[in-house]
Amino acid sequence: MPAAEFFATVKLDWPAPEVARLTLNRPEAGNSLSSQLVKDLTAGVTAVRGDPGCKVLLITGSGRFFCAGADLKEKDRPSSWIWDLRRAFDLIEELPVPAVALINGSCMGGGTELALACDFRIALSSVSLGLPEIQFGALPAAGGPQRLLRLVGPALAKLLIMSGEHIPAARALEIGLIEECVDEDLDAAGLVFAERLALRAGYAVRATKFLINRGINMPLHDALALDYQVIDSMGTPEERRAEREKAVARSTTYAKIFS
Repeated sequence: MPAAEFFATVKLDWPAPEVARLTLNRPEAGNSLSSQLVKDLTAGVTAVRGDPGCKVLLITGSGRFFCAGADLKEKDRPSSWIWDLRRAFDLIEELPVPAVALINGSCMGGGTELALACDFRIALSSVSLGLPEIQFGALPAAGGPQRLLRLVGPALAKLLIMSGEHIPAARALEIGLIEECVDEDLDAAGLVFAERLALRAGYAVRATKFLINRGINMPLHDALALDYQVIDSMGTPEERRAEREKAVARSTTYAKIFS
């Protein structure tokens, strides 16, 4: 596995050979999104994107918070901060491999937007999530409205943003905002989830993410054409043969099919 990398406010390590993990590391400030943390998050995501050995990315926080949102106490925040933040979240969404948010603590504002930029979200049952910006006359400005809409539908997205209220993890699970809710040992649950995905053919997992992320915004006819084009060309013959051999080794059913 690659060695861990330490940025000023983010740690990159590898809890499993094909699973990378980025940990927001400003526990004294609720892992809030300072300009330095946004810079470090971008660097960490870029490093993961450039590593061909990575099949899944986990994102979590240190201490009691996942991410408390923007650092409202930062005095010298550059004017480009919001665009830097948007770009960081876009980079996560555009990663070719799946990204999984492990919500280990309070997740508010920009922290919820960070989780929304991931493909999957797993949370401790004790945490809450929300987009409180409207309470002080603002709105989630780093993709929250559009990404939330696509997860929970228009009515619930409007309600969560217009009220600015936070919801417990159990309710987030009910409405499809998160995929799993666990009472304890979030890291272990996240690793099991990631290894389920890493077990599958990397080229097929990447193609799935690409097709679904693109297809959701396309007319059905165009999306189907994209499906056929990508699926017919994904993976080399050698990669496909290797995956069939793995399937045969794992399962007597596949052994009968491919023998």
